[in-house]
Amino acid sequence: MTQSRGSNAADTLDMMRKDWEARLVSRVERDLASGDQDIELILNPKSLGKMRVTMRMSEDGVTLKINSETGMQITCQC
Repeated sequence: MTQSRGSNAADTLDMMRKDWEARLVSRVERDLASGDQDIELILNPKSLGKMRVTMRMSEDGVTLKINSETGMQITCQC
């Protein structure tokens, strides 16, 4: 795990593990239940390199940012 801003820790999810999807869902559910508005995860897909995923919830909706080790960045506001 690596430290992120605030009290959250960014979990590095090893996508080669069979249970990575369940771990992802568990982490998001845990953070939502505790009232966190910012969720930060680090994914490590084999073909793309390390990816930092940040989800911020507000009254205006959800902002999702994905930054990859390759320099690609995607931001989506829903």
